[in-house]
Amino acid sequence: MKHTTGVLYVDSEQHNLNAFRAYFREFKEYNIHLFKTGIDAVFALHTEKIDIIIADQIRPEVTGFEFVSAARFKDSPPLIIVLTVHTDTQVLDMALEQGTLFRYFPKPVNFQELHFALIDAKLTLINRPNSH
Repeated sequence: MKHTTGVLYVDSEQHNLNAFRAYFREFKEYNIHLFKTGIDAVFALHTEKIDIIIADQIRPEVTGFEFVSAARFKDSPPLIIVLTVHTDTQVLDMALEQGTLFRYFPKPVNFQELHFALIDAKLTLINRPNSH
């Protein structure tokens, strides 16, 4: 059986989730998990194999950074991609430099660019020390 990459995307806007699902439907190498709330997504972090997290930075209940901090407990934490509508990206740039964040993209997101980032993330995961 071919290995699939677990991708969790959490965004409070349903139309963004629908567009993501439509674009990535044809790519069978991803096991996609979509959530509108961070609470449901945190549950999935504990019950599903998640390799990559895509989170909207502005969320009603918690910020994207607060949400992804729940994923840091794992021995091999997922790579994090943040989507943001903000043009002030100083905090995101610092997170990239510190290695907390894999990538970030402005909203509305270009799905082709996001797909290239997912491919890059998969290669990073494969080359990670202690990867299986």
